[in-house]
Amino acid sequence: MYGLKNLSLSLLFLSSVALAGKTTTIGFETKEESRGETVPLDECTDVFKEDVYTVFTSQFCRVFVGPQCTGKQTRLNPGEHNSKWPIPFINSVYCEPAGLLA
Repeated sequence: MYGLKNLSLSLLFLSSVALAGKTTTIGFETKEESRGETVPLDECTDVFKEDVYTVFTSQFCRVFVGPQCTGKQTRLNPGEHNSKWPIPFINSVYCEPAGLLA
């Protein structure tokens, strides 16, 4: 699991650099897998993740429990965010370039 996480995070960084400007990649780690998703900046994107232990962002992002950026939300700074207990649902995300959410 640890090796898979490191590989996923490396791919995540490469994807972020390659698509700089209009998209960003967010990494999600669950008990079963680690996966990165490319999402557009300044748009709400539905991601539908369950039981998430780790979220990695390279931009300022908000994660929402509801679809289409509704419901409770948490603002995440760039970096890796771990939880001892799984986050039951992350249904949507909204990301902006660094500095715009400050």
